[in-house]
Amino acid sequence: MELPFDILRPEGGGNDEDLSDITLAAKTLIFPEEEMFPSLLLKTAVKLSNGDENEGFGSGDKDIKLILAATKSLDPITLHANIGYTFVEDDVDASLNDTILHGLALQYSLYPKLDFVFEIFGEGDSDFEE
Repeated sequence: MELPFDILRPEGGGNDEDLSDITLAAKTLIFPEEEMFPSLLLKTAVKLSNGDENEGFGSGDKDIKLILAATKSLDPITLHANIGYTFVEDDVDASLNDTILHGLALQYSLYPKLDFVFEIFGEGDSDFEE
């Protein structure tokens, strides 16, 4: 569960503070890692529309996100890849589009409790007609 608390500082001065849209998420291991194959995991998330969109603390719409993630350990390196899709409800703001998510990461274990991580993550509009 994500409980984002935002602080907005408008140009006119002052601060606005409030809770933004809450996200509920769950992860499910589909296949455990094997010698020749990565582990596969499915993450599902629902973003609620509890934040006040008029004050800038939410979108006013619910979102559903599905992400498929793969992880392969090649000691001392671990590779991660993910691809996902966000279904954006557009009841309040029709300009919001669904999004495609994608990412790659390389994790290198320097010491037992210290890892170096390099990650590339992208999010793109799914409206292919424009």
